Amino acid sequence: MTPILLTLSLLSSENLTTDGAVVVTHQSASESTTENEWLASGDLIFHFKTSDNHLRIYVEGSTTTNNNGVSGMFPRANADAGSALHSDGDGRIQLSEFAYGFRLKEAHAIEFGIVDLTGFFDTSLLMNDETRSFLNTGLGNNPTIPFPDYTLATHYRYTENENTSWRIAYAHGRGLADISQRSYGGLFDDVAADHGPFVIAAYQTKIFNSKLQLGTWRAEHREQSGFYANLDHQRNHHGYSFRWGHTFTKASVVQNFLGVAYAYTHGRWTHSIGATYAEQFDDGNYHDVEVISRFALSNQHQFAASWQRINSDHIWSFRYAWFWRK
Repeated sequence: MTPILLTLSLLSSENLTTDGAVVVTHQSASESTTENEWLASGDLIFHFKTSDNHLRIYVEGSTTTNNNGVSGMFPRANADAGSALHSDGDGRIQLSEFAYGFRLKEAHAIEFGIVDLTGFFDTSLLMNDETRSFLNTGLGNNPTIPFPDYTLATHYRYTENENTSWRIAYAHGRGLADISQRSYGGLFDDVAADHGPFVIAAYQTKIFNSKLQLGTWRAEHREQSGFYANLDHQRNHHGYSFRWGHTFTKASVVQNFLGVAYAYTHGRWTHSIGATYAEQFDDGNYHDVEVISRFALSNQHQFAASWQRINSDHIWSFRYAWFWRK
């Protein structure tokens, strides 16, 4: 079948799945000069998929952050804050991902386009989703890895068996939020300027009923490289996650990182605790803790309350999330 016919058949409504989410968060801090803050974000993903190929279109929006609010004064307190912003800092709706993928053979697959690499690398059972789990940035992704934000990339996956896979991605070193224009034209201009690639590879397998992921990366434009490891275990109502990262280059802000998390689910309630420790080259070390309780009113409606300790300050968060799938 020709590429045009493949694309037309892929775009059939029978192959479409739509996922969406709206999240509203209120945060306050013990630090007296920090203003309370309301923030909202939305996600809409169109996924056309057949047995041989797929097309993913991800539209994202967020409200404007407050420089004097919790997100401005404590940047690690809300990984969902300011996920889609104009160059002037105002919130916007943007096309975050546009990626096409296909199978080369039964065990080989490739994807290319504007991609969020954190969806494939440094993934974690408990520490990977700020809309459903922890808000703290260190409990979302490994801060030793300078992931480009929504960038042009090619991603290859080899599935050895149902438990073991290999991945590698070659991407432009800077993404949509990393350039001053925060525009698609600016992103392509930045690619033409050849600031250097970001390359990451990972091996994932199951060992003793746990999921292990080992990875290495190189950010050429920053002259940085490093390693990471994630370990997840789920048993009945209990979930455990471990995350470690190391970078060799002093140009990186964080040299060593460790994160751990535990979650207990009973009925509609999920109670989680996570802690991080980071060693920085110039600004000293930091450690964060977050405790969160989440109540699922239904599959579509969830409420959560959390407390964070960031260094010596306290952050309180209340969150409502609405999910749907069609």
